[in-house]
Order: sequence, then structure tokens, then C-alpha cells
Amino acid sequence: MRQQIEERLTGLKHEYDKGQTRIRQLESELASLREATLRISGAILVLQELLSQPAQAPAPGEEAPEPRRTQASPPSAAAAEAALLTAATQINAKGD
Repeated sequence: MRQQIEERLTGLKHEYDKGQTRIRQLESELASLREATLRISGAILVLQELLSQPAQAPAPGEEAPEPRRTQASPPSAAAAEAALLTAATQINAKGD
């Protein structure tokens, strides 16, 4: 009887350790997913801001002027799209 209890105890301790390891893995995965969704959220905000700005069409025969950038201006659409694609790729990689 005692040997059966000891074997069961050993088995339960092993299962407990496996469960704790899995919890740590899932918490790490959750943190990565939260980080990725935060980046995606930022990219969405940037793209929405870009879409909300009125388009400035150049006069016929003129080239469009380069926008003046200040420290507070949002990143370019290409940079926002790149950030969005990077985050989406990371999320897809986590799912594989």
C-alpha cells in the first residue's frame, strides 16, 4: 500500500511540474501576443490618421511638395504598413 502511495505521489509531482512548465510557456506566448497586438493597434491608428488627413493634390503641371516632417508627425504609410505586416507575420508564426 505504501509503495502505491509513493508511486502515485511521484506521478502527481511529475504532472504538476509539467503543468507549471506549460503555464510558463503560455504566459510567455500571451506576452508576445499582447506585444504584437499592441504594435498592430499602433499601426491601425497611424493608418487611420493618414486616411483622415485631407489629400493635397498638386496643381496641374506641378509636382507634389514633400511634406514637412516634425518630431511629432506620424510615420509614413509605408512604415506603418511594414509595422503591421511584421506584427501579423509574428502572430501567424506563433500559430504554426
